[in-house]
Amino acid sequence: MKHTLHTLLIIAACTFSIGAGAQTIIDLQNGGKVRSKNINDYKKEDVNIQLRRAKDSVAYNRCLVVALNEAHAGRPDTAEIYLKEALKLRPDAESNHVVYDLLGRIRIYHGDSLKAIDHFSHALRINAAYSPSRIMRATLYQEIGNHAKCIEDCRYLLEYHPEKLTTEEKTNVLSLSIFSHIQLKMYDTAMQHVRELLKLSPQNKEALVLEVLVTERMGRRQAAIEKISTLIHQYPDDAYLYLDRAKMYECENLLDLALLDLQAAQKLNPQQYGIESEIKRLNQLREKRK
Repeated sequence: MKHTLHTLLIIAACTFSIGAGAQTIIDLQNGGKVRSKNINDYKKEDVNIQLRRAKDSVAYNRCLVVALNEAHAGRPDTAEIYLKEALKLRPDAESNHVVYDLLGRIRIYHGDSLKAIDHFSHALRINAAYSPSRIMRATLYQEIGNHAKCIEDCRYLLEYHPEKLTTEEKTNVLSLSIFSHIQLKMYDTAMQHVRELLKLSPQNKEALVLEVLVTERMGRRQAAIEKISTLIHQYPDDAYLYLDRAKMYECENLLDLALLDLQAAQKLNPQQYGIESEIKRLNQLREKRK
């Protein structure tokens, strides 16, 4: 059946090609004659086509303006309707990658990651170098656990179009790449990207935390503890740093130090879920080992 449908489509295409020969004009007024089209007839048609295209362009632009206004006004569903109407008016417009990008963002708003990925992919088929869509697609791939696809998009951005990335975008792409490489246990590549990120922004806190994480995953826990201790000195009010170091101390059987870090984290963030139970668990573990 698929083959039959494919054959019919080919036949239809050939029919349209064959039928593109000389055309005729039939004058319907009294005494009208049948004659071949001349250059003036074609010129009139060209003008009509141009006018129709112009009207479509005006309507297309109006749809985009209304869609943006609706989105900014917090009405994404209405914005989506106008964006889809714009695509109907001008399906081959060069700027449609932006339209699909906006549709993808609206789908993210609705929590529909797969449909959003589909829209971003469509945008990239139109303009492969459009970094906003590729970054968003990489982010979504990571969120749904497709780390290989996330890395693929990040690699494209970093290798083929690095000059088109702003510093903020490049920082984002490197962070995405690092995290996905960690998830796939590709620690050497993750560390390479950590170093690139630190070159770009030496005091980037996220990069420094990722460096600690990669160092620890590579089996260099003592070095990781030293690095995170430096971070805690820089950011003494970050409860999560204490929690991370507490885990490392526990892995090294330094339960007293782990307990102190948990207590420090609890003091900084009393509402943090799970700290109280962790303190209780560590105390029980200490008692057993006495």
